[in-house]
Amino acid sequence: MVELAETHLKLKTIDRSFHKIKPDFSRSSGCLLFDTNTQMHYMDLFGMYSSLALGYNHPIYNSEHFKKAVMDAVTVKITHNEMKSMPYDLFLDAFSQFANADQLFSHIQLTCTGSLAVEVAIKTAIFASNFTKRKIIRLKNSFHGITAYGNFASDPNGPAMDRLTGYPFFEDWPVVNTVNDLYQYVDDSVAAVLIEPIRCTAGDQYVDNELFEVSRLLTKKFNIPLIFDEIQTGFGVTGKPWYFNHLAVQPDIVVFGKKAQTSGVMVNSQFSDIFEKAPTKLSVTFDGDVIDLIRCRFIIEAMMQFRLLDSVSINGKRLCDQLKTFKFIKNVRGVGYLIAFDLESREKRDQFVRLMKKSGLLLNPTAEKTVRMRPPLSMTHDDINAVIQIIRTYSKVHNT
Repeated sequence: MVELAETHLKLKTIDRSFHKIKPDFSRSSGCLLFDTNTQMHYMDLFGMYSSLALGYNHPIYNSEHFKKAVMDAVTVKITHNEMKSMPYDLFLDAFSQFANADQLFSHIQLTCTGSLAVEVAIKTAIFASNFTKRKIIRLKNSFHGITAYGNFASDPNGPAMDRLTGYPFFEDWPVVNTVNDLYQYVDDSVAAVLIEPIRCTAGDQYVDNELFEVSRLLTKKFNIPLIFDEIQTGFGVTGKPWYFNHLAVQPDIVVFGKKAQTSGVMVNSQFSDIFEKAPTKLSVTFDGDVIDLIRCRFIIEAMMQFRLLDSVSINGKRLCDQLKTFKFIKNVRGVGYLIAFDLESREKRDQFVRLMKKSGLLLNPTAEKTVRMRPPLSMTHDDINAVIQIIRTYSKVHNT
């Protein structure tokens, strides 16, 4: 019999936390997160890096239906590459109805992280060319993850440069910034154009509509897929299922994650050969975690039951309009609950975010001087009023 040692050396973990929060979820509710370190509730607009879909202890999670679904699945880590479970089937029905309502896509593959979902998208594109095309066009300041092809597809000089320096890149994969760049680099050697439609890690930088349109034009000309990385922009955060629903351009492959709880890709029939001819090139042991799939299904149910996408659009505009009334806040931008603004400098931004925490508001600093707000889809008018009051008090105290 193996016994646990009475004394042991506790293994160290990575600690890159800005806010130093140790949450107690049992004492958290809605947008309010309870921190055991400070014994305070915080209005959480950090949102678990935008993956917190319904806030804390949403009523949908208190239903007996949800609790039974979780308890029936929680004791087994299901190998979905071999056995498609009942929770998987129920998830797939709900996800197909919500995320593929226009029936643009024919196939789906799940992964456990967003970066690996980007890898699946890239492998799918290269396979569609019968391995004759190997370059991927990516955008300046894009970030697609720090593992495998997600790493390779990120701009090595972009916002996450410090996380990527020293690791190999495909230096022949062009980084583009303008329409002219696209015309220069998209040719017969390119397997796909990969676009992060709002470059969130770079500070919510929006892509010009002309670049979307030319990307679509050239990918059709060379018969290659247009890939949208909607890990941060998708699954309701903009008031529609996908950000591309706001655009005149539709991708051939969409990558998802974060608020969807599970990550993965949807692919249209034109570029889905790999799913039929070589599925083992994509599938891994788990193909998505079963508890994530259950949570995703109930998030979709909540979005429908409480009409959350309508409130995301209305409340997101209201929050942006309120933020624009503060003189010290610059360049407010947002669609739905994907909201960001700038301060005058990195120093002032960091000071502001730290003072906001002391006042009970968690925000997400990124890039040089940007602050991101990532509310849950369930954020209410009262929550917005509370956020604005915290900022207004700061503004009065600091005479800004």
